[in-house]
Amino acid sequence: MHSTKNDNRGEYDIEITEVLQKVVSTKAASLQEAIQDIEEQYHNSEIILDADDLKETTIEAAHPQLDEEITTDLRGIFL
Repeated sequence: MHSTKNDNRGEYDIEITEVLQKVVSTKAASLQEAIQDIEEQYHNSEIILDADDLKETTIEAAHPQLDEEITTDLRGIFL
C-alpha cells in the first residue's frame, strides 16, 4: 500500500476508447437498401458486436493537461 503522507502525485483523467467493427454481407437491390437492411438488423439486435470484433483501443488523456511542474514554471515566467 502506498503512503499518502507528502504524496506529490497528481490526479489525471484518462479516457479509454474501444472501437468495434464487423463486416456483414447482405443481398439487396441497391446499396441504400443494403445499408437500411443492416441498420434494421443491428437495431433489432440481430447483429451484435462483441469482444471478437475489437479493432482498436486507445488510452489517452481525457483532456489536455499540463504537467504540474510545467504549469508552475509557466506561472513564474509570466509573473
